[in-house]
Amino acid sequence: MRVISSHEKQGFSKSYFYFLFDKLKSLKIVKDNSIAFKIIIPFQSNDKIEFSKGLAYVSSDHIFYYINLESSKYSCDYCPIKGDCIVSMKQVAKENGVKISKENPRDAWNSIIEEIQDQIKNKIINLVISN
Repeated sequence: MRVISSHEKQGFSKSYFYFLFDKLKSLKIVKDNSIAFKIIIPFQSNDKIEFSKGLAYVSSDHIFYYINLESSKYSCDYCPIKGDCIVSMKQVAKENGVKISKENPRDAWNSIIEEIQDQIKNKIINLVISN
């Protein structure tokens, strides 16, 4: 995520940074040294697709948001960016037509992510592939 959000070599060797950057280009996440996506939902695919609890999102104001609920590094009570997190959550929810129904920010993020995943699942199920 640091490679996407900053385009700086902070904490990486030059060769490793460009290895990661080239990988992002091959995945079409980066194009012409710019972010080339609106939303990324992480998933694993074994016998079925299983979405992870997180997302990377670029708002209509071109602000990059990243949330990973699979990490328990911070609880909301002790999170140093709780205020920014709530503002980000409201922005992502608003832009995707999702209502916030939970008081706790982590629970609210979880429900927003699940709703966005459901929206994507519905689009995939109804996907028409033409020749």
